[in-house]
Amino acid sequence: SKTASVTTIGKLSSLLVTLDIGNCDLQEFIGDANLKTNKGYISVTVNEKMYAKAISKKGTIINELSKNLESKYKILAETNEGNISLSQIH
Repeated sequence: SKTASVTTIGKLSSLLVTLDIGNCDLQEFIGDANLKTNKGYISVTVNEKMYAKAISKKGTIINELSKNLESKYKILAETNEGNISLSQIH
């Protein structure tokens, strides 16, 4: 199948996700992540201060994690046709 989605809750030391058509939803995430989707959204919420970089060619980006440069964990989120939301739970 060319269509799949990924949902996680909690801590993982490292996560690599590559999707053609599908969404990536990480909730209360702690860890390093490399997230890529061709057509689909990426949504990440974190409890700790983490650094994240987001790239979307044809979508909207909301990145509350871009200023935490000295964080222990890092997230790279990239999509061609989708929105990206990276936020910290307050």
